[in-house]
Amino acid sequence: MKKLLAALTALLLACAACAPAQTPAENSPVPVSGEPVEAGGREEKVEALSPDFAMGADISSLLSLEESGVVYYGFDGQQQDALKTLSEAGVNYIRIRVWVDPFDSAGNGYGGGDCTAETAAAIGARAAEYGMKLLVDFHYSDFWADPSKQQAPKAWADFTVEQKADAITTYTAESLRTIRDAGADIGMVQIGNETTTGFCGEKTWPAVYQLFGAG
Repeated sequence: MKKLLAALTALLLACAACAPAQTPAENSPVPVSGEPVEAGGREEKVEALSPDFAMGADISSLLSLEESGVVYYGFDGQQQDALKTLSEAGVNYIRIRVWVDPFDSAGNGYGGGDCTAETAAAIGARAAEYGMKLLVDFHYSDFWADPSKQQAPKAWADFTVEQKADAITTYTAESLRTIRDAGADIGMVQIGNETTTGFCGEKTWPAVYQLFGAG
């Protein structure tokens, strides 16, 4: 079996080496000229949805993009708040991921929008102006949490499970007050993100359950 796998691997590598090289322009769905092209796909609108159906979008990087000079336009081609355009398109829920301290010791952001509770408060308040509710997604980390990484915030790295539980309860309550007091309409709160392999640096299920409960 090992010899067979080795032979197949060698064959695949040889085929890859012989394949003609392609430039990015050849692979790009957009012409080199930059002109838009028809996507070719279309989804029909689902009629008679329940009034409480959540039509959502994650726009956690909105402030970071705007600060970088990104400009958004409405359906009439005029510049306008991206949140207004989303509302006009039927979006009624905005999801914002929240990180505890997404900055290094020099104050540089880790990227991904540098989303904090204050970020969620600012975006959530704007969303509320257009009748949209907010889903607050607490990652309980300083950056993305997913099945490959569930790291505790650096300030909690040496905490016991009990200390983490206390920190989670306090942090969650304080963050939600900050977001609510800014004028956001909080409709849902997500405790953790993609927690199938652990949560906030813990991997044993009793510890994970305790921290979930604290949240």
